[in-house]
Amino acid sequence: MANSQVAAVSVEVNEAEPTGATLPQEGEPPSGSLAVHTVWQAAGLFGLVGGFARSSGARLTWTAWGAASIAMVHSAAPADGRTIATGLAVLGWTAASTLALRGLTLGVLTTSVVDSRRI
Repeated sequence: MANSQVAAVSVEVNEAEPTGATLPQEGEPPSGSLAVHTVWQAAGLFGLVGGFARSSGARLTWTAWGAASIAMVHSAAPADGRTIATGLAVLGWTAASTLALRGLTLGVLTTSVVDSRRI
């Protein structure tokens, strides 16, 4: 069996010199969260406006954005008010969906068949 030696390492921290990574203060949002929030809002606005213009891709974006927003509300709400908060989020998204999904029909597509022998 080989001899194993453990070396003690001493680390000195000088609090006067910043290390470059700082933790956010209480009440201060984490760095980068403003950019993420801005992109999230832009995606929602794209879905709403594009859906109003009857773009299929924007309507899919609106639907996914709404489902993700409701899931985030549900996960972030305190347990006591989770059901109410999620319900209010669903109501708000549903109300806005009347604009984004206007004119969307869930009916069966009909096609007409033309018999070329009779023409």
